[in-house]
Amino acid sequence: MIVNDTANQFRNTTPIDTFQGIQAAPYPSNITVAGPPLNVHRVRVTLYDFYHSAPDNLKVLLVNPQGRKYILMGDAGGPVAITQNGHVTLTFTDLAGQVLPDSTALTRGKFEPTNWQTTINDFPAPAPAGPYVQPGSTVGGTIAQTLFGTFGQLDANGVWSLYIRDDNGGNAPQVINGGVQGGWGLELLPATAAGVEISGRVLTPDGRGLRNATVSMVDSQGVVRTATTSSFGYYSFDGIEAGSSIVMSVESRRYRFAPRIIQVIDTLTDVDFQGQE
Repeated sequence: MIVNDTANQFRNTTPIDTFQGIQAAPYPSNITVAGPPLNVHRVRVTLYDFYHSAPDNLKVLLVNPQGRKYILMGDAGGPVAITQNGHVTLTFTDLAGQVLPDSTALTRGKFEPTNWQTTINDFPAPAPAGPYVQPGSTVGGTIAQTLFGTFGQLDANGVWSLYIRDDNGGNAPQVINGGVQGGWGLELLPATAAGVEISGRVLTPDGRGLRNATVSMVDSQGVVRTATTSSFGYYSFDGIEAGSSIVMSVESRRYRFAPRIIQVIDTLTDVDFQGQE
């Protein structure tokens, strides 16, 4: 079992069982939060010791105390079975840099919330009716598609509810086909600072640091900031507003660089650019 290294984790260790074609039990599984950080900035959700005969059939919905509704997982992992003895632990975080696979086996790790079905709005009562926030299946996504965009900077005190259902055809409530054996955890983290930092490296096509390149950053108000890379190609910007969207680009006399749109959730330390001839 994996436990993330934070003092602000809330847990429900009761196992969750899934059944073909119907909702899991318990439904929902609840966590009561009391005394989280005053300024919740990042939200992480972990499913401990997950297994299922066909993960592609599962949908997972998270609802906060204010009733905001967010799809954590849907139609991921294809028909590739995860055995009970070969269970995996899945952590959902906006900063994972990868999404769950569509049709290959799920593995233990950190992932951005992922749904491969275009729209999921069909959880039975007592789950709240849709529409739900859909994270999609693209790494990064928009702010509105993130955990931060849905739950960040809100009062986290109260009951958080996790709803899991299987949508595979005919009902078979007597047969357990999967589950979350270790229950689930909710981590609520404060912002690292009032303003966050973006840093990285500018590289030549063969991976060497490029000195004296100009890195530009344009925020949503059109304000431009620039930085010049060090002798080994490093740059950094600080005092960036968390929750903002910025455009970054690099100018060099010799190489071309593709601009990037960055959704700033928290401090980022690996925003690298590699040149093209």
